[in-house]
Amino acid sequence: MVKEGDKAWHAGAVNKPSWSLYDGTNPNLYTLGIEHEGQSGDVMPEEQYQATLFLHKGLTAKYGIPIDTEHIIGHYRIDSVNRPNCPGSGFPWGRLFKDLKPVTVMYRVILDGKQTMALGSQDAAIAEVKKVVDAGGAQKGTVQRNTDGASVFDYAKAQTPTPVPATPRTPIMGVETITIEQCKQFLLKHNPNAPDIIPFYEKHGKALGIRWGYAVAQMIKETGYLQFGGDVKTDQNNYAGIGAVGGGAAGASFLTPEAGVIAQLQHLFAYASTDDLGDYAQIDPRFQLVKRGSCPNWEDLNGRWAVPGNGYGEEIVEIYKKMTTEVVVISVPTESGAVALLRKMLQLLLDFFKGEK
Repeated sequence: MVKEGDKAWHAGAVNKPSWSLYDGTNPNLYTLGIEHEGQSGDVMPEEQYQATLFLHKGLTAKYGIPIDTEHIIGHYRIDSVNRPNCPGSGFPWGRLFKDLKPVTVMYRVILDGKQTMALGSQDAAIAEVKKVVDAGGAQKGTVQRNTDGASVFDYAKAQTPTPVPATPRTPIMGVETITIEQCKQFLLKHNPNAPDIIPFYEKHGKALGIRWGYAVAQMIKETGYLQFGGDVKTDQNNYAGIGAVGGGAAGASFLTPEAGVIAQLQHLFAYASTDDLGDYAQIDPRFQLVKRGSCPNWEDLNGRWAVPGNGYGEEIVEIYKKMTTEVVVISVPTESGAVALLRKMLQLLLDFFKGEK
């Protein structure tokens, strides 16, 4: 290998040259030579081609050599007699000149998936995308380089986020507005033989600060309108499936219906509040198993009171809403025969005295 600044005899002697730039002087004095190992007619290995391409690119750039067939030649152009094929009939001249040609880099402006133009300046292409998108002419734009298809800039119009509706939350604690009569009437429509336990919910729900109407709705869901039919039996007075964890487990039993209602309300109180039970003795056997205050809302009980419990709290809220639509019907007792007779006699007397006047 000879340094570029030194002279060498790579071109050999001049013999019937066909090189248009030959001026009669020794070409070894002003040319650069790249020697390729191989036999004439051999197909150049890819590794060798990439190496010569690298050298050609470097030398043409360094010395400003024009890329054409008069400035990049084979030895056969200098000595057509003794070296008629050099660098070989299989030399990839066409590929070499194609790969040496400078590529014009353009930047495609793509708006909403469609190319609208190509510009020679990346900054100009970016400015065009921003201008169109900001003016509302497109939702999004991209600047793409033509040489490799790479996206060099992406831009989209700022979208106003769609507000996500807040998940409804229904507090367990609070003041109740539903009436005993509404709850009773709703329950008796579905089970005319239901025992009269609603007053217990109002009495103890108020004392514990619980919206007791929702507890009634929970009882309706858990017991099927006090008809039971599951693992929990009627005589257990267990109105919320306390301890009935599946697999045939019957759950807790309570001595009286009122005690069963108190236990249910206490279990709700444990989930919704961190306060103590005040004057109440603890009846709920699972009170201590609850993480206090972990479920302030009925919807928070999903997956906790019931497993998997998807929509458990929401179903209770729906039952409550149906109860609130109840219009209480008050029955007026009919008059007995005796009362009707007295009413007629009174009317006769009134009519008699009017006549006396």
